[in-house]
Amino acid sequence: MRVLHVITDLNTGGAEKLMTELLPRLSQDAIDVELCLFNGQDTPFLQKLAKSGIKIHNFGLTPDYYNPKHIRRLIKLAKGFDIVHTHNTPPQLFGAIAGLFTKARWITTEHTTSSHRRVWWFRHIERWMYHRYKHIICVSDAVADTVKELSGKKDNSISVVTNGIDFDQFTNATPLSKDSIGRPELSKTILLMVGRLSYQKDQATIIKALSLLPDNVELWLAGDGETKSELKTLATNLGIDDRVQFLGLRSDVPQLLKTADIVVHSSHIEAFGLAAVEAMAAGTPVIASDIPGLGEIVKDAGILFKHGDAEDLANRVRGLVAEPVLKDKLKARGYNVAASYSIDRMAKNYRECYGSLLD
Repeated sequence: MRVLHVITDLNTGGAEKLMTELLPRLSQDAIDVELCLFNGQDTPFLQKLAKSGIKIHNFGLTPDYYNPKHIRRLIKLAKGFDIVHTHNTPPQLFGAIAGLFTKARWITTEHTTSSHRRVWWFRHIERWMYHRYKHIICVSDAVADTVKELSGKKDNSISVVTNGIDFDQFTNATPLSKDSIGRPELSKTILLMVGRLSYQKDQATIIKALSLLPDNVELWLAGDGETKSELKTLATNLGIDDRVQFLGLRSDVPQLLKTADIVVHSSHIEAFGLAAVEAMAAGTPVIASDIPGLGEIVKDAGILFKHGDAEDLANRVRGLVAEPVLKDKLKARGYNVAASYSIDRMAKNYRECYGSLLD
């Protein structure tokens, strides 16, 4: 069985990280798996996947995601595969078109409950796009509900396969020294968020909440993205720029999660919340936005705050810092929840889906 996965790039993000964890496991199961990138720029995720031996094709080194030439490139590349599996909007759209000209079975994974493409004028295109795929995998029940509503599909061509993590990688990580990042003279409480710096991830709410918390509370933001400059300006305007550390893209996320006192997962839109599961596996308590998808994962294993409400978030942080017993309870609950989201279980479900398509 030959399977080609197609994604925009291997920059920071949940879907991108999954490629680095999932594809090597699929290749261990007698599946000849390869990856196609619309943008093949070098990143830590790309380096990690390349070291695993997965063959990587790329259509260029610039973020030219909607170049129509990608359709022809996909058609040519897909002819050697039994299944082509797309992720993220540009590959999904172009894959639906390319699938008209190949014999491969085309499937897609939907990673979000909402996106910029879901405006009224695009709904007919998106509905057509979904109907071009033999199967649609959704990363949560919330995503599946959205896809069913948008596509109008009622059959079993839509299924839910929740994301997975390499559990041991996070539970066995070694903490960093808090003094290695930030101000060593303070006994600090570290808040950490891991994720792309973007409107969707809503780091702005955490920065606003930080301005309401004592000086010995600091925020580490691991990731990069289009809102970095805006977030730095916000921190400066609030007079807390010395308490916000922009760490950039990191290859030591498990160690960072082990080091932090609290992981905050603030988002406007979150289909699943992979970073929250990783934090739970690391044994770090989680405070997260109460939104569809993310709320399903965190539930009683963490603390939920009102979406976009900086004051409520600040109050939740204060309460958790003041109650060490509650922190211990959340660590135990989170550990048990994270243990159920195994990357090996995810690989097994994908493998079964591929087998059913070929049968």
